[in-house]
Amino acid sequence: MHGHLTSMTEKLETAWANGLPTKSPSFYKVTVIAAIVLINRYTGHHTSSSLANQNGQPRIAKVTALYGHPHPLYERAIKTHKKHNQKHGYPQYILQRQITNGYWNKFAYLLHLVVQELAKPENERIEWFYWSDPNVIILNPNIPLHIFLPPPEISDVNLVATRDRAGLNPASFFIRTDEMSMRLLVSILAQPAVDPEETSKSYAKDQELFQKVALSDDFKRFMLYTPRPWFNAEQKRAHADDDPDDFAGTFEGGYGALLVNFPRLNGDRWQSMSKYLDQVERHFNPYSVPLSSTSYIANTTEYWNQIREALQLVADTEELLNPVGEWQGKYPGIEYAKGKVVDMVAQEADQADVLEEAVKGLRGEYDDVREAELKARNDYDVWRAEMTDRERKLASEMEGDLKKEREARKMKAK
Repeated sequence: MHGHLTSMTEKLETAWANGLPTKSPSFYKVTVIAAIVLINRYTGHHTSSSLANQNGQPRIAKVTALYGHPHPLYERAIKTHKKHNQKHGYPQYILQRQITNGYWNKFAYLLHLVVQELAKPENERIEWFYWSDPNVIILNPNIPLHIFLPPPEISDVNLVATRDRAGLNPASFFIRTDEMSMRLLVSILAQPAVDPEETSKSYAKDQELFQKVALSDDFKRFMLYTPRPWFNAEQKRAHADDDPDDFAGTFEGGYGALLVNFPRLNGDRWQSMSKYLDQVERHFNPYSVPLSSTSYIANTTEYWNQIREALQLVADTEELLNPVGEWQGKYPGIEYAKGKVVDMVAQEADQADVLEEAVKGLRGEYDDVREAELKARNDYDVWRAEMTDRERKLASEMEGDLKKEREARKMKAK
């Protein structure tokens, strides 16, 4: 077994490096084990901070990576997290040595941390990991991370992310500590084995493959997009003639923004990072304002209320349609509207107007079907009241047969 694992670990390293792996059937089965073996060859840096300081909020830890040749600007950027971590009680994990080809390190390290936490008693685990690329600079240490996370009643969400014009943005996101997140990370790491041709063609592999897996049928119902300026605000490049959507030179974060990220800046990145770092490192940080002075609480509260309303309406719709289950397709309009809301929550939750329109459509269908079902059930009750004893007996037998048929379908579905 040890020799086989060593062999598969070497193949995994080769696959991640080249994007052209073996298609051995056993490759996928040992992906997670081999990934853990690779991680355990190296030690990351962990800055301790007491989870008890998080004041009853979800237990959160931060994760990033910094390895290779010394990079003073990245080192300074990571140091801006220190005050934020101390203020809110966030442990900081830093991968300090390259495990394999660059774009796979992020997911391999996160997998290691998730599995490590799952081995602990549930009440001692970190509940969420927040990944940020090493160029992310904390501007306002007064903004806590828990306001971006789903409330306790929305427990099915495992990934909270943002997107840019290319799709899901891997620079800054939250991932929950649970089995579904482990499966998501394993599926991402397994892509060179599962789909070597597409992996080899991918340009921005971490973004393209992350999005492909996260938005697949297996995982899309477990993720949400939030507005990007909240925890992934971008500084646009100074010259954006080739991209009119870039709004040259602007910062998309608002007053008191948590952080700034620097994608696609090319030669402008270092100058822009240096400018922000010089300001943040001053004794008086101009970006550091109280949470109450920002729009974060109002905006995040409104966002989660909208998500809560959409998910509750979907649940109410399913409950309404449950007695109608014997006649699939009786109300195609409400089925379509429900599916649209589910899709919009998974794919467009950061677009409040789009989600609102979908919810409005389902609400209309729900009211119409509810009225029709109430009338039908009232008519049925009147009909039952006027039956003879023999007719009641026959009706009860039919209802019993329908109940058995329903139960048989449920058992078959399991």
